[in-house]
Amino acid sequence: MQRLLLTTCAALLAGLAPAAASTMVTVMIGDDDCFGLNIACPDFIAEPAEADQPFDNSTASDPANQDVFGVIGRSSFEVMLDLTDQRISDVTLSARIWGAELASFPPGTHPGPFGDAFAGTRFIVNGVDVGTYAASTDFGPQTIDRVETVSFDVLAGTLVTGINTITVIPEEDFIDAIGLPETYALDFVELSYHTAPIPLPGGLPLGLGALCLLGWVGRARLSQGQSAGS
Repeated sequence: MQRLLLTTCAALLAGLAPAAASTMVTVMIGDDDCFGLNIACPDFIAEPAEADQPFDNSTASDPANQDVFGVIGRSSFEVMLDLTDQRISDVTLSARIWGAELASFPPGTHPGPFGDAFAGTRFIVNGVDVGTYAASTDFGPQTIDRVETVSFDVLAGTLVTGINTITVIPEEDFIDAIGLPETYALDFVELSYHTAPIPLPGGLPLGLGALCLLGWVGRARLSQGQSAGS
């Protein structure tokens, strides 16, 4: 019986070994194919001759509004995550975007359905603004044709178990038509984070070890008493 008790205690304490190191998880929405061009993405790509006649390089596997250049407006993507009993850290939202320019309206001076109070293209995770991006305040091909992979830090508490929504909102188009979104394109959107099991309270292994030791001592004394009385 004593041997069984010792074996049980050893197995219990072994299960309370320090948690494994954190693991990096990456979830890509879409694919890294340079907007469907299937080339090594350069820093600049010429826009279609007519921005209101967009090209569409998307395939059936692409989410809506990816690998399409034009007036695509607000883009939303959903990611299903299981974060049960996990500690999340170092969360990053990344995206490759093409043609995101900066309008001349200072923030808050010309609110509209797309530009509203923000200057630049907005990136939002579960309703929380995590950053804005715009190529430049200058105009010309070196601005509106820029390809950029942007990254933003995201507070770990922003992610939830279940559906997580990533939203991209372009700025308002102030040249062609106020009240319409700027033309732009998305190649992919990506969430990355580190995850590790939630550790047990620091004193729990010590407490369980003490209980096992007390159990073993009590059992030993009981056995000795039974031996003396026989």
